[in-house]
Amino acid sequence: LLYGLAAGGGFAAVENVKYALAWPEHALIMGPTRAILCIPLHCCTGVMIGTQLAKRKFLGAESPVQTTLIGPVLLHGIYDFAALTTPLEQFRVLGLLFVLAGLVAARMMWLPLNDVC
Repeated sequence: LLYGLAAGGGFAAVENVKYALAWPEHALIMGPTRAILCIPLHCCTGVMIGTQLAKRKFLGAESPVQTTLIGPVLLHGIYDFAALTTPLEQFRVLGLLFVLAGLVAARMMWLPLNDVC
């Protein structure tokens, strides 16, 4: 779980720097928005993947890789679509809802592992 969290957060941090360097004229607006929305969302998707992998390792759950990735990929894809099609002021609220959904989904996936890790 922690590896998934670290991987998601690390990827988001590198991605934020990449975006800031690519569009420096928008860095002051984009930076804080991405820090509040993107880093937590990437951490959630990393935890979601980590929980599925932990279930395979510790609980012996047999699930294909597609099952492990479908939830995080859908959440991230819908988030990206909303980010590209929604005005920034509205997306800040919508983005927080995506982060909340990611937190809830990650916790629900984590529940079966409470006794293991």
